[in-house]
Amino acid sequence: MVTNNCASLTLHKAIINPCGGDSQNEYFGGNTGNSPVNVGDIVIANINPSSGTQPNTNFTWSASGNDTGGNFAETCGAIGLQCNRILDINDPADSVIINSLIDSLNNHAGCGNPLFIAPTGPNLGVIPAYSKVLFFFGGGGNISGTIPPGFDDLNGNFDFSIYCGQGPIYVVFGNHKNSSSTFGFSAIQIPGPIRFRSMEIFPLTLHIVIR
Repeated sequence: MVTNNCASLTLHKAIINPCGGDSQNEYFGGNTGNSPVNVGDIVIANINPSSGTQPNTNFTWSASGNDTGGNFAETCGAIGLQCNRILDINDPADSVIINSLIDSLNNHAGCGNPLFIAPTGPNLGVIPAYSKVLFFFGGGGNISGTIPPGFDDLNGNFDFSIYCGQGPIYVVFGNHKNSSSTFGFSAIQIPGPIRFRSMEIFPLTLHIVIR
């Protein structure tokens, strides 16, 4: 179920606990609506709804890498709140990583014409209106370098060839501060199990419930 308060972006897929490493292979999928979305305006917040002052955010991804996702009880770097960064296509080092990841996805899909592309333009890039988009927030690896940018056995764990002819699909990447490939999403649940995600596109919020 997706409760959507913003017509510009709707999430309809979340691959949690995937085949292969969580860090590299977990992703969200969605579509933009009738207006473009600036990647730099997006904040992804992973919320634990079962304890603490709400929203009890414990992971975020944003352009700045220091957005608390509405959690006013903690600061980035405090116990329980890890603030991570969305990669910037306009940053030279990030651009190398992003383009390499896009090449890997396209080589895997084998569609001939590129299926996957990165958002370009100011503010970390722009996802055009009426576009498909995937978010790989662990694709950029971790900042300590123990998990390099990339995917875990892309050809063995995915088959994106089924989407040939349905592109372009825009892809947004992030990095994180975990020391291992365990991403942390799987621990955030309440009996059911139900896992909660919140995606903020300033100043509105999408609340995603994954059953």
